[in-house]
Amino acid sequence: MKPSLRVMILLIVIELGLAGLWWYLLDALRTGELRPARSLAETVDTISVILGSAMGLVGGLLLVIWFVLRRRNR
Repeated sequence: MKPSLRVMILLIVIELGLAGLWWYLLDALRTGELRPARSLAETVDTISVILGSAMGLVGGLLLVIWFVLRRRNR
């Protein structure tokens, strides 16, 4: 298996994991399993911003690594 394919698979797995964490946290807030310290809207915004930033950072870094590996393997 090519290293670039492994990086792409890793990207997909990490992104799905972060999306699943986001979904779990928002669902737990909605059902009352988690109680926010501040307002619900502010907590949802904070979770969305933090996990969205993490997804963007991880996705961007792994895509750059993927392009570097693709170029190196030619």
